[in-house]
Amino acid sequence: MNLKRIFFSFLLFAGLMAGLTALLASLVGTPWLHEKIWSIYLFQAGSGALYLLINYAAWRKGDQAYVMGSMAALMGRLLLSGAFAAFFILGKLENQLWFVLDFMLLHLFFSVFEISVIISNLRAQKNT
Repeated sequence: MNLKRIFFSFLLFAGLMAGLTALLASLVGTPWLHEKIWSIYLFQAGSGALYLLINYAAWRKGDQAYVMGSMAALMGRLLLSGAFAAFFILGKLENQLWFVLDFMLLHLFFSVFEISVIISNLRAQKNT
């Protein structure tokens, strides 16, 4: 596992997601995208970067620690995401349905990237 390579691919993916979000925001606007879409995006990107750092630290400890560490980091990210969403939903937030839909969509895209990182690293460990 090369941290520079994975962070480069994460930054490329995050840039692609930012570009798609900006494109959607300019095309469809506020009725379809929540006004807090950039807060959601920054949270997902930040928690994704934190996940990759924890995942790398677990990988350096060995095979058994990598599997447990990556699953613990994935669950921690899921709990942080739930707390982030609950913070906004329980507050005085307008248009809660679109907030949840936008949040879940971005969470899904970042989770797919993280799962692909796990799979590629497990495949790399099997080949060595």
